[in-house]
Amino acid sequence: SRGQDELSSHFIKKIKFGLAHPVSKLINRSFSDGSFPDLMKISKTIAIFKKNDKHLMDNYRPISLLSSFSKVFEKAFCQRLVSFLN
Repeated sequence: SRGQDELSSHFIKKIKFGLAHPVSKLINRSFSDGSFPDLMKISKTIAIFKKNDKHLMDNYRPISLLSSFSKVFEKAFCQRLVSFLN
């Protein structure tokens, strides 16, 4: 699903070789600075119907759609953290 940036993961996978170097530089800079880009913190939130009466708000649950690039950052961070902890 597409986040606030409207870029699909399918599109990013198609151009991954052109993006690999610049994105790795951004990730490394983010780690060295101890910061996370503000634009990647924005999510698109939608309500998903669960059950029963569609007119009651309690019957919906929120889903946050994150930027595909923030997911890449998250995976890189997770891999580094696991490597550090091991």
